[in-house]
Amino acid sequence: MSRFDAWPKPSTPIKQSAGMIEDFAVLSAEREGEADISRWANRVDHAWLAEDLTWFSGAANREVRAPLRLLVTRFFNHQTHHRGRSTQC
Repeated sequence: MSRFDAWPKPSTPIKQSAGMIEDFAVLSAEREGEADISRWANRVDHAWLAEDLTWFSGAANREVRAPLRLLVTRFFNHQTHHRGRSTQC
């Protein structure tokens, strides 16, 4: 979300993110931010989705450019993947 809407950048490097929140109660509280994602999604329009986003990827160690429409799709698919994994615990 920091790339899409100026949210604070995560403080945990991606390679360490698997253990970022180990306590389920804390994870549940963090997921309350989902309402903020819904409010953001309601503001997204076709013109914005038609643009590209360029950023420096620490994981790839290079500048990356991709269409926002693709990145938003990946974001929601990735979020669904992790939600499914957390319910298996």
